[in-house]
Amino acid sequence: MKELMIIKLILSVSLAPFFLSTATAQKLFVSPETKLITCDTIINAEKTADELFDKATSWFVEYFPRGGNIQSAVKPNLIRGSYTIAYSFSMSKQSYRSDILLKIKDGAIKITIDNMTTLKSNGEDSYHIEWMGTKGGKVKTGAMYAKTNNQIEAQFKALVTNLRAYIDKKSDF
Repeated sequence: MKELMIIKLILSVSLAPFFLSTATAQKLFVSPETKLITCDTIINAEKTADELFDKATSWFVEYFPRGGNIQSAVKPNLIRGSYTIAYSFSMSKQSYRSDILLKIKDGAIKITIDNMTTLKSNGEDSYHIEWMGTKGGKVKTGAMYAKTNNQIEAQFKALVTNLRAYIDKKSDF
């Protein structure tokens, strides 16, 4: 019995880096600090903060070539920006702008997306997704919100997957 517990412990410790390195995006939640609908996750990688900062900065420019904007960057710890992306909203196509925050340290990047705002066709803000998506500090889960919430989560997962692949990618030079 004791040997079985030791084997389980060894396996869990040895496999932990594999499970930690495959970041999975969380469900939408309302941040207690900002009161905004938020997605966040942590990507673990065996790189220094400087290496992760350089990779994340390059990724941001490539991933959002037309609709992204790095607002501030403090090497090696922080990248703050915003981006615009299109998705199907209710019965029509809609664009929304979100803030993105990348907190970086040796071995990890924490990605946080919030301040999601739908945009009018002329690019001006229409309304915060929060207005129709929160109630009492929780994300609304009714049928009319499910499609939007699922699309936001799917796009966040795609964004995280893309950043993870970019971090792992060998240099082209």
